[in-house]
Amino acid sequence: MIVDRPLKLGELLAETVRLYGARLWAAAGIGAFLGGAVFAAGILGELVLVIAVIAPAFTVCYAVAVRIALGDPAGEAWAWRGQRRPRRRTTQAPRPENAFAVLAGLKR
Repeated sequence: MIVDRPLKLGELLAETVRLYGARLWAAAGIGAFLGGAVFAAGILGELVLVIAVIAPAFTVCYAVAVRIALGDPAGEAWAWRGQRRPRRRTTQAPRPENAFAVLAGLKR
């Protein structure tokens, strides 16, 4: 579906239902993983541990949902989460005092 304008709320919900309806087992896998993380966090009880469990689980589920929305099979979407990790930046960002000059093209 190609859209040249922002979707209204009803259209967004309809597209979500259509997307996950077509990939029901993939959506169920995301829900089961996140549900297991919530269950494990509930057993832990401490707020810091709950956040330490839920935050990464939510991030992984979001990344898998994006891959599924792009059309990847569920197994491949989950496999990508284990293979692709953020890489450390090797180049330095411009210093704040020089950032405007770099953006304006005054320094190179």
